[in-house]
Amino acid sequence: SWATVISTFYVVPNLLDFRSPSEAEAIITERTSQLAKIRDDLEWEVNRGREVNIELQNSRQLLRLALEASETGFFEWDLMTNVIHFDEAEIFLTQLGNQDGKLTASEFFECIDPGDRKGVWQAIDQGRKGSGNYYARFAFTRPDGERLWLDGRGIFIHDLHGNATRMIGLNRDVTRDVEHEHHLNTTARKATDASRMKSKFIAQ
Repeated sequence: SWATVISTFYVVPNLLDFRSPSEAEAIITERTSQLAKIRDDLEWEVNRGREVNIELQNSRQLLRLALEASETGFFEWDLMTNVIHFDEAEIFLTQLGNQDGKLTASEFFECIDPGDRKGVWQAIDQGRKGSGNYYARFAFTRPDGERLWLDGRGIFIHDLHGNATRMIGLNRDVTRDVEHEHHLNTTARKATDASRMKSKFIAQ
C-alpha cells in the first residue's frame, strides 16, 4: 500500500544507523524489492481497471443494440420524486421525454389507453407491495397519434426499511404480435361461423 511506501522512507534511514554495511545492503535490497512489487501491483490494477472499463463499454453497446433490435426501451422510475428516466430507445419508442429523457409518471400514463390504465396500476401496486415484479400489456398512443401495444416488465428496488423507492424495467413494442393474434382470432371465428352455417344449411 502507499502507507508502506511512505513509511519505508522514514524507517529505512533509522535502521541504517544501527546496521553494518552488509546488513544495511540487505535491508535496502529487501525494501527495493517491496517497492518494486508495490509498483507492479499498482500497474496491474491500473491496467485491469482499463480492461474492465472497455469490457463495460462493450457490454453497454451490445445491450443497446439488442434493445434497439427488439424494439425495447429501458426506463427507471424514481418513486420518491415521481420522475421517470428514459434511455434513447424508450424515447424513440414512446416519443416522450425528447428533451432530456425525463418526464413525470402522469405524462406517461396519460398516453395509456383509458381502458388499460386500471390494469396497469393494479400490476404496479401488486408488484410494489408484494412480489416485487411488474408485468402489464397495454395499448399506448404516442403524441404523434400512432397507437402501439407495449409489454411492460420491471422490478422494484427497496430501501433498508423495505420501502419501494425505484422501479427499473423495459417496455417492448408488441404491436405486430397483438395484431397477428387478432387476425388469427378473427379468422378462426369466421371459420367457425361458416362451419356452423354450413351445418345448419345441410340439416334443413
